[in-house]
Amino acid sequence: MSFKATLNYKMSVYSIIFIALSALALIYFKWVSSPQPLHVIAGDGEDYYSYLVSVFIKHDMRVDPSQWYAVSTPGGAINLHTVGVALMELPFFLAGLFWANLTHAELTGFSQPFQVMIQVAAWVYLIVGLFYTARFLADRGFSDQIIALVLAVVFFGTTLINYAIHEPSMSHIYSFALISAFLFYAGRLVQECTAGRLYRMAFLLGLIILVRPVNGLVLLALPCLASSSEQLRAFMQGLWVQRKHVFAAMVICISVLAVQSVIWFFQNGHLLQWSYKGNGFYFATPHTLSMLFGFNGGLFIYTPLCFFALAGFWFMFRKSRFSAWALILFSAVITYVFSAYWGWTYFDGIGIRAYVDYFTLLALLLALLFSSLKTWQGRSVSTLVFGISLFLNLVFCYQYYAGILPGAGMTRDKFAYIFLRTSDACKNTLGGCNDLQPYSEQQPPVPVYSYHETFENNSAARLVHRDGNAFYLFNGNEYGFTYTSPALGFRSNKIHVKVDLNRLEFRNHDSDGALLAISLDAADGTKKLFQTFRLNDVPSEGCAEWKACHYGITACAMFEPDDTFSVFIWNKAGGRFGIDDFKLELYNHNYLN
Repeated sequence: MSFKATLNYKMSVYSIIFIALSALALIYFKWVSSPQPLHVIAGDGEDYYSYLVSVFIKHDMRVDPSQWYAVSTPGGAINLHTVGVALMELPFFLAGLFWANLTHAELTGFSQPFQVMIQVAAWVYLIVGLFYTARFLADRGFSDQIIALVLAVVFFGTTLINYAIHEPSMSHIYSFALISAFLFYAGRLVQECTAGRLYRMAFLLGLIILVRPVNGLVLLALPCLASSSEQLRAFMQGLWVQRKHVFAAMVICISVLAVQSVIWFFQNGHLLQWSYKGNGFYFATPHTLSMLFGFNGGLFIYTPLCFFALAGFWFMFRKSRFSAWALILFSAVITYVFSAYWGWTYFDGIGIRAYVDYFTLLALLLALLFSSLKTWQGRSVSTLVFGISLFLNLVFCYQYYAGILPGAGMTRDKFAYIFLRTSDACKNTLGGCNDLQPYSEQQPPVPVYSYHETFENNSAARLVHRDGNAFYLFNGNEYGFTYTSPALGFRSNKIHVKVDLNRLEFRNHDSDGALLAISLDAADGTKKLFQTFRLNDVPSEGCAEWKACHYGITACAMFEPDDTFSVFIWNKAGGRFGIDDFKLELYNHNYLN
């Protein structure tokens, strides 16, 4: 679908306009319904955006090593993430800078003009991504009506809606736009190899890698765009014939990537370096099933549309076995790589957000499925299935936005407790802490030290239970059992603590107000870190039985050898409950030089 052909694809254009207006309405609702000013530059998005603040606000490319996104090196700190998102935000940032100067707003880079313009940036790139997705599908012969339907289903039925509206400073909406354009031009390149298409693809590939380096894997999708092995072979031969242009395209791609090297040079004097220090992959033990079906971010759990779209492979087989196998292989490769990453849940976010970047391929599967359903029975079943998928996705996205569904650490019990609940009473009710253990080259990682308290030889507040076991009783006292480590004995910037304990309630909800607290204290008494979590992962719904509780807590601070680390139960609400079989393991995940 080209600009000239839009008259033949009116429904697709109307669908994009409808989605764009719906997104604007949701953004406006989010803006006016919040008592706080618009704040969308946060999390990883703040890291990407910090490049712009450094250049245009601070006029200093050096990175403050105390920032959470700073990676320390011998020559100075550098950004953890690459510059691609900042480059794509640049025109909108400059518009925000002009607006801020015009209205005398604070020139910090985070006042309202800047926040609004980054929200606008994500909205614009959403439209760009949908436009190229439509063109990509049109080139594959799908009808205007099918394309219009698929675009609406992909937006409202996946977490694309979240990253376009609620988290617009994250990288995924930008990657979606770039990859959709790349796939469109790649599809045409496979049909006819021309210099112009090669140069466009090279430029886009450079940007794709700058935005999210792992997305360089999109090159492996090229075979999926050929209808047969013969066409792929002809394409490869065409590349050889056009090898001078291929070389020029490589220069273009490398030139785009060189932007990052220039920035690194200004930050610490080195052109090439590895900024993802402390991160890595477990290629021998990928978490594939957990990533797809687990409650802690599982793709098919929180975006069920992706699961049902797999039926599109059947219809792709009927159309081109070669394309189907190529797409299955590509999907398997990116799934393997995504699940081999140590942080396979991708932390704060809804669903496995790395897949959002590739939703143009999801649109292809849906288009194949929708266009192949000819009978009223098939269409009725698909309408029901996809209607439920869209409904669930919108509920999950609202829960995430409202603070009902946490972005990390979900479990089956937590999922069951908040399932389909949208009332204000459910906001911020889930507790516990289930941080993934940070990357370790040593597998399995070995704890620095461990501690186990059974209370059998502890006389303080001992209560003998009817089975003869002793446990610690909180009976209205705010503070009680505390574990304090000896001097750490090592220097680090990241530790992970595993805590296991058994909890007993005598009356329902008596421990709901209790917190698990961790504290890091310097030798002079200065408190470096203090974090609390609800003791119960879900509000208690039964009593008189022991419940096993498990916590995984990652703490980032500057730990010195003479610091001490404490873990304790803070009975803030003064409830009556018991604690037994307390176990603690502490791991050092330092990645300082």
